[in-house]
Amino acid sequence: MSIEITRSIGTLLFLAALTERRKTWTIKQYQLKNKGLTEEDIHNIRFVKKWQEIREKGIWRYCINDGGIILGAYLWLIISILLIATSIIKLQTLVDDPGNMFGFIGYNYIAGAIIGVIINRVLWPYNQRKFIRLTDPLLINHS
Repeated sequence: MSIEITRSIGTLLFLAALTERRKTWTIKQYQLKNKGLTEEDIHNIRFVKKWQEIREKGIWRYCINDGGIILGAYLWLIISILLIATSIIKLQTLVDDPGNMFGFIGYNYIAGAIIGVIINRVLWPYNQRKFIRLTDPLLINHS
């Protein structure tokens, strides 16, 4: 009985959140229409503000903080799940010895961090071009 109540409460909370998000989205669309802006315009404005801050910090701080630490954590989780799900690493070997578990976590996080740094380093020129395209009013060639 308590599982059914918990499930019902969860469903109600989900529907309430969905309704609130829809309401917020409708208000946002109305405000955008009054200002003559599109959703893409708002996305571009947010990108320019965020990228201006990132550019000031520099490429390596961006690669290490956003790529190695943040993206690396997500990639660590994905890599770990994939290795266990595909039975490349047996869960029993991780549980048998705490050293195995810590090694597994450490090596996967290092792999995720390295991949994250590489991804962000590759994305830097793309984001730079997009930033320049959006901020330079005299740019003739928009490619």
